[in-house]
Amino acid sequence: MNELKKAGLYEKVNLIVTSDHGMTQLSTDKIIELDEYVNRDLYTWVDKSPVVGILPKEGKFDEVYSKLVDANPNMVVFKKEDIPKHFHYQHNIRIMPILIEAKEGWTIMQNRTGAFMSGNHGYDNTLRSMQPVFVARGPAFRQNYVKTSMSSVDLYPLMCHILSIHPLPNNGSLFNVRDLLAEEPIPSTSSVPPRVNEYSYAPIVGSFLGVVMVLGFLVVYIRQVTLKQLPSLKHRSREMSQPLLQEDLHL
Repeated sequence: MNELKKAGLYEKVNLIVTSDHGMTQLSTDKIIELDEYVNRDLYTWVDKSPVVGILPKEGKFDEVYSKLVDANPNMVVFKKEDIPKHFHYQHNIRIMPILIEAKEGWTIMQNRTGAFMSGNHGYDNTLRSMQPVFVARGPAFRQNYVKTSMSSVDLYPLMCHILSIHPLPNNGSLFNVRDLLAEEPIPSTSSVPPRVNEYSYAPIVGSFLGVVMVLGFLVVYIRQVTLKQLPSLKHRSREMSQPLLQEDLHL
């Protein structure tokens, strides 16, 4: 900040301070050990706490799910199709058939022999502890304005607007954060990024390949015609030479 002030840029530069997620404190007194509820030979452990993916062995889905679903009040067990919509985590083929979500501050492990962290993130994104900080100042932003909440995906279109960059397709919306701006943004008439006028070599390459194909066809055609005519030419050559030989013999 001091360097910006020395350079005379403090009132001209837009600054954003934020993070990708929040954090919460963990404790060894809040550990859920899955080995107490289900044999690990029945499934494959995927990902780490606080959201654990469970891949049951073939034919063991119902058994694994029934053993876990009500095993501990400090975790929630979902079938893939029942994962909450606000997680935006349901349709990808890499998502496991069973998902376990730990309650805030709790850690899911197979047993206590694994590594333990004293802090973590990745819990329910509606929790206040999981929400990142956002502070902004500069000529593009309103002064002394407090926004109660916002989605991180809206930062990309916001920054593109400030930098006068047309955003690529994304899940955010400038409309959701327009109240942060000193001036109301002009609505865009198109959501499609402008086409970049770059020189294309496609017509030249296409023309060259076309010429090569035509020449190749002509070479093959001429060769085939020549080969078909060779036997008749040889026969005609013998007929033309035979009378001359006979005349020589009479002499």
